Amino acid sequence: QRLFFSDWAYDLLEATWPDKIEWLGSDTELDAAQRGAAGPVNARVVDADLADFMEIGLGDQIEVRFNQGGWAVIDSVADDVDVLVEADITYDDPTTGELATRTSPLVVAFDSGAGRVVFTSFHNEAQITDDARDVLRFQLNQLSQL
Repeated sequence: QRLFFSDWAYDLLEATWPDKIEWLGSDTELDAAQRGAAGPVNARVVDADLADFMEIGLGDQIEVRFNQGGWAVIDSVADDVDVLVEADITYDDPTTGELATRTSPLVVAFDSGAGRVVFTSFHNEAQITDDARDVLRFQLNQLSQL
């Protein structure tokens, strides 16, 4: 079992593995985490294997572009979830309704049974950067080797 989720498909991931990722907003409200702001983000690679694959240093910045707002924001992850990429992001705060900033994981992965589940906050169409494409290639390569 190998599953890849991105962007708005997070509701399916939440329904299947509710204890793995805590999303911004209410867990009982459909699309509640879709609060990320549009624009480029200077993300950090925080996974050594991904950094090696990209031939960059651990903690080095990569560019991720969100061409539209309303992408799913991760609040936190369980201890057994690997964070590969994180960033300081701007989002619409569900409590105040105002723009705020926070550090949030953008790419996460975890094992499930004999398989692996991967989630990226960004999708792979118009907004993809070369860095984001490398992250996706790494994840798909990892999934194909299980």
